[in-house]
Amino acid sequence: MPLRYPQTVHYRPPFPEARLTETLAIPWFAAVVPDNTEPPPGQLTLSRVASAAEAVAGAITASWADFRLERRNDLTKKVAIRLRHRDSEWNTCALAFREYFDRELSSVVRASLERHSLPQHLLSVVAWDVISYWQEINYEDVSRPGFFHDLFKLYGTGHLPCGWKGTDIETATDAVILYR
Repeated sequence: MPLRYPQTVHYRPPFPEARLTETLAIPWFAAVVPDNTEPPPGQLTLSRVASAAEAVAGAITASWADFRLERRNDLTKKVAIRLRHRDSEWNTCALAFREYFDRELSSVVRASLERHSLPQHLLSVVAWDVISYWQEINYEDVSRPGFFHDLFKLYGTGHLPCGWKGTDIETATDAVILYR
């Protein structure tokens, strides 16, 4: 199903249908059982937790939520500065992405959370990350996709990003905490 914008979008190019399709094909949380599945290579350094309880606790901490909010704020700041002379249509696109997630993806993620014995409240964490990824793609002409693009790769291989170890995304010793 295509994106449905709540109002006409004038300045953004059409969102690539392939990006929506790839999201629907993710094996959500399939790698959260102990095995030898390795996450994909990417820009992020990785650290691991050993248990589902640790992963869930980390995924809902205020510090992880704040860190992810700061990464999205980095994007909105660049969009606001670079598109200040015209409407960025951020809110219109965000509403369309949220509606698409709720309509097409939330039931898939919810079922996968249940199948892997993970709590349903992680759905809001996943929704934030996926919608932020779509916004990075939507504004890749303004800012190169970064943090959420890398998180999406981790979700794409069935992993659960659940925290950040460190203080700054620019520090090579800092890492995304991953449950697998």
